[in-house]
Amino acid sequence: FDSEKLAAIEHTGSPLLVTAGPGSGKTRVITERIKFLLKTGLKPSEILCLTFSEKAANELKERIQDDDDIKEKIDISEMEISTYHSFCRHLLLDNTTHTGLGMKGGVIDRPMFLVWGVQNIDKFQFDEHIEIGNNASEIIEKMIDGISVFNDALIPPEELEAFVQKRLQDPSLMKDVEEVEYMHLLDNLTKIYKEYVKFKKEKDVMDFDDLIVESNKLLANKEKPHALKVAQEKYKHILIDEFQDNNYAQFAIVKKLVSNGNVTAV
Repeated sequence: FDSEKLAAIEHTGSPLLVTAGPGSGKTRVITERIKFLLKTGLKPSEILCLTFSEKAANELKERIQDDDDIKEKIDISEMEISTYHSFCRHLLLDNTTHTGLGMKGGVIDRPMFLVWGVQNIDKFQFDEHIEIGNNASEIIEKMIDGISVFNDALIPPEELEAFVQKRLQDPSLMKDVEEVEYMHLLDNLTKIYKEYVKFKKEKDVMDFDDLIVESNKLLANKEKPHALKVAQEKYKHILIDEFQDNNYAQFAIVKKLVSNGNVTAV
């Protein structure tokens, strides 16, 4: 290893950010860093690796399992190597008594949301700022993307609604006609956003955004600190691959879980 790679592998005492381009050996650095952490006394179950796709999680698992130093001597079946969504799903399932979420209906995907939205488009009572003709599915698709953006920023429909209403009631808060039109579109987005939250509660289902949003709520709940304490005590080091793909809500989970700076981001 060159000195830069070695410095990354053996770094201790503070958070670590590794910046590397494709093909530069970053996965090897992650594998070697895991081996280093295990040598320093961590158990496999105390290391959490987060990635952004199932493919990346599986590749990382294979690389670690196939490493000569590991496969002969260390059982890494207890090490959690997963996507954010998979990790959050397990976290919520382990804490149903603290969240009140049964999750019996499972996780719904985007096409199901789209079908629900198109079927119920008349219920949302969009105003004249949205013209509905043969474009129902396009409108709902844009609304889905919009809701996802606010979920990624941890902004619930009530907060969005309050923000929009304040501006619509006092046009002096808006700088031009474009912003006025944008606020009216957000006003319509709020209508479907609220109905969507209601629909999911009734059916006891979640979408992929909810896994992240609800995990943040669980870990931030000051009245029920048990889940956060257990997770912080369990994971002594967190590694995040493809860190540039983090959104605000995902990064908020990491910040809650890391209690002593033991995090590696690549």
